[in-house]
Amino acid sequence: MSAQRNGDSVTISSTAATPALELGYLVEGIFCNGSHAFAYAIHTTNTSMQITDASNCSQNSYGTIRVVNKLGYSNSVNIPWP
Repeated sequence: MSAQRNGDSVTISSTAATPALELGYLVEGIFCNGSHAFAYAIHTTNTSMQITDASNCSQNSYGTIRVVNKLGYSNSVNIPWP
């Protein structure tokens, strides 16, 4: 699990999970858009994604990731936020 910042863009990358039916990844967190912090939940089937996260919010951004499939969710893992 890693996260890298380039300006207002954060790229999150994770190791692929064991293949399973309807496998996906759920990223949840607080991200800054403009000067406001918003809670987001984003589903993807990719092991990498980009999130817009401005650096001018009064609240710190953070995120977690879970592996999901048709049977449920894994425990969440904290993303080391840059």
